[in-house]
Amino acid sequence: MFKKQAVYVFIYFSNLTFNLMPFFLLKKIFLVLLGAKIGKNSTLHTPIKFFNLTRKLNIGSNVTINPGCYLDDRGGIFIGNNVNISHSVRIYTAGHNINSPDMRYFERSVLISDNVWIFPNVLIMPGVKLGKGCVILPGAVVTKSYPERSIVGGNPSKIVGSRDCGTNYCINHSYWFVN
Repeated sequence: MFKKQAVYVFIYFSNLTFNLMPFFLLKKIFLVLLGAKIGKNSTLHTPIKFFNLTRKLNIGSNVTINPGCYLDDRGGIFIGNNVNISHSVRIYTAGHNINSPDMRYFERSVLISDNVWIFPNVLIMPGVKLGKGCVILPGAVVTKSYPERSIVGGNPSKIVGSRDCGTNYCINHSYWFVN
């Protein structure tokens, strides 16, 4: 019991420390020291809340994660290159099986491929894989995986279109004080 509580206290103070750091480079170094892998030119705005801060957080290059996001990295979050994660996105990798008599706990990683654009207030549930170039529209609740270039929206989410253009952009939103 004491050991588990000590872990939660460590996570709380790690989140607090991360969110009080003034520079993107310091935040990146801090997360790397805790075991995360983060590519070049990636920007993590604050506040962001991490659930576990383990070695199961892999962020590619040219990724922007905007304020208000919640990253449940217990089961592993793998983010490709040139990904934009907008304000207040929630990514979950763990939960409880509601069809199990004892509400059995489970973890499933989330994979976000290259050139994915996630709009604000999206929920991504455990085990989801988003193919290259997907666009997730505002407020979507993503409970299943989607193929490349899908435009996804709704609750529950479904394919509402397909991208017919290329994905030749490089994300770089390292502006201070973004709200």
